[in-house]
Amino acid sequence: MTRTFRHILPKLVATAALLGGVGIALVLTRPPADEDSHSAHGHHVAELRAEGIRRQQQGDPAGALAKYREAVRVAEEHRLKPALAANRIAIGTVHLTEERYDEAAKELVLGLAAAREVGNRIETATALTYLGQTRRLQGRTEEAMAALRDALQVAGDVPARTRAMAHFQVGEIHRARGDMAAALAEYQKAYTVLREMQDRPGQAAILFSIGRTQAALQDTAAAGRALAEARDLLRQLGYTERAADVEGEIAALNARR
Repeated sequence: MTRTFRHILPKLVATAALLGGVGIALVLTRPPADEDSHSAHGHHVAELRAEGIRRQQQGDPAGALAKYREAVRVAEEHRLKPALAANRIAIGTVHLTEERYDEAAKELVLGLAAAREVGNRIETATALTYLGQTRRLQGRTEEAMAALRDALQVAGDVPARTRAMAHFQVGEIHRARGDMAAALAEYQKAYTVLREMQDRPGQAAILFSIGRTQAALQDTAAAGRALAEARDLLRQLGYTERAADVEGEIAALNARR
């Protein structure tokens, strides 16, 4: 059921990870706003990155990887350090999507170092979040938790998808450990961030996780409300097929009452 949801958010690949818990990863919808983009080489890197994003969103990971790697080459050649951080992280997300976790970790560590060097807080938090996700999927839970805690500390109180993702990943770790109450608390934190951002697709995604966790905690009334809200949001957003899937989940929940 969960993996069915991986395609409900073509506009924002990031939030699909909230449902699948696998390597679908955040891709920024535009290049970072920094001094790099004001130079001719920086503009070229930005164009490469934008094309990489487009290809990644269209399901062409090899094409995306080629564009991001070319962007890294140009950024290294012309010492465009902020762009280097962003594109290293982007390469990591492609490997994460393709479940090549060792390669993902390598690129994310490089991206993290570059982001820290230029003092880019959001890119630093983003790299840490995806490094945490990668370590979780590798079964390296303590390292995952350390990276995710660092990500949340760096992100602070700024509403950002990275912050929501970090809370979600911590929730996934708690869920895997069987601590549903702790998982629910983290999912609810993620929902609060996405609501502050008025990210309705993200809210629909995390509401599904909230609902399934409330069901596991035997709070079927709350689970039904969360799933119904997710269904209604999906309908409003035009994802009628996915809304029908959630409706089926609600029916199954009601049948267990």
